[in-house]
Amino acid sequence: MKITSPESLRLWQKRVGSLSGIPQFPPVSDRPLVLAGLKEALWRAGPEYVATAMLKLQAHYWRPDFSPAQAKELYADYIEDLSDLPPDILDAAIGQYRRNPESKFFPRTGELLGFAAPMLEERRRAVLRLERGPGGKPQEQKRSPAEIDRMRNLVKTAFRRTDEASA
Repeated sequence: MKITSPESLRLWQKRVGSLSGIPQFPPVSDRPLVLAGLKEALWRAGPEYVATAMLKLQAHYWRPDFSPAQAKELYADYIEDLSDLPPDILDAAIGQYRRNPESKFFPRTGELLGFAAPMLEERRRAVLRLERGPGGKPQEQKRSPAEIDRMRNLVKTAFRRTDEASA
């Protein structure tokens, strides 16, 4: 199942954690699917999406007339700084900036990143919380007896001292 529609992306919080910070874990059988969807919701927007979003935002603010070379450099900086954000988080950050009464000029990338950072961090915490499980501890992987023996032998070999090394 791919979580790519806006409705699905808005529901990611309800599926993994509540706004009050109390985790609501899905049933064990659904966890891999929810976790895959959340990780997909962290995928980066990419250069084309950022350029399109900035062009739409540009219509709301006056900006000086740049030469084509200057505009190219400006958009290259925006693409470099913002393309790692997921598309829905980028859109939400742009919307928050646009609705902020103090926003009178075309935003700097740092301003947009400031709006996006809490949303991105919240989503990453939800993924980590789901990976760790309801107890809050990382789920331990059981090691096979052969792997444990191999690790013990490696430790013995690494810390064995010979007469030449001690001399």
